Amino acid sequence: MLSLERVKQYLRIDSDFDDLEINAMILAAEQYFTNETNHIFCVTEKDYFPPFRIYDYPILDTSTLTRKANYYIPTEDPTTDFITLEVGYEDNVPNDIIQCLLQIIKVWYYESENEQNTSLMPMSVKQVIEKYRRFHL
Repeated sequence: MLSLERVKQYLRIDSDFDDLEINAMILAAEQYFTNETNHIFCVTEKDYFPPFRIYDYPILDTSTLTRKANYYIPTEDPTTDFITLEVGYEDNVPNDIIQCLLQIIKVWYYESENEQNTSLMPMSVKQVIEKYRRFHL
C-alpha cells in the first residue's frame, strides 16, 4: 500500500542505504495498525468459524452479511462449518490512515537511535487508531 518511494519522500531521505529497514517498517506499521483495528491492507481470503462475528474490514462483498455495531454476521445460518470472505483494501485507503502509518514509521525511523522510550506513539496516531478500531477490550 505504501511505496518505499512515498515513505522516503515523507522521511526526506535521498539515499538507498536504509531501504531494507524502511520496507520492514512499512510492513510492521501496516501490521501494527491491523492488529489494533482489524483493518486489512492487502486483499486476502479468510475463513471464519462460528460464532460468526466478523470484525475484519473492509469486506469486499457484504451481500450475504448483516452489519451489527462494529462487526458482521451471516444473514442466514451457514450450511457449512465456516465461511470464506475476501477482506482488505483494494485501494482507496482513507487518507488519515495513510498519514497515521507514515507517522508510525517516522517515529520508528528517527527514534530508533535515541535511548529514550520509543514505544510512545504521537496522540494523532492514537486518535486515528481509536477512530478505526473495530472492537474494544
